[in-house]
Amino acid sequence: EVFNANIFSTSCLFLKLLGSKLFYCSNGNLSSITSHLQDPNHLTLDWVANVEGLPEEEYTKQNLKRLWVVPANKQINSFQVFVEEVLKIALS
Repeated sequence: EVFNANIFSTSCLFLKLLGSKLFYCSNGNLSSITSHLQDPNHLTLDWVANVEGLPEEEYTKQNLKRLWVVPANKQINSFQVFVEEVLKIALS
């Protein structure tokens, strides 16, 4: 399953906070989502849920990224979990 989220915020500080907590997993490495900011107020995220049995090489080959919450080390495998995590970050 592929997920897409377009986030607009008048607070660029909020998007920076998201960038400090949400990370893409690609090629077996975590990288901050901040490099995907389109401008200081707009963020677009695309990620996939974990696919049982799919080797890491296949994610890399197909350019598939997974989304993680750090430091909780929690993978986001549904849009509901994504919304919950964004709300937790916003209210922290």
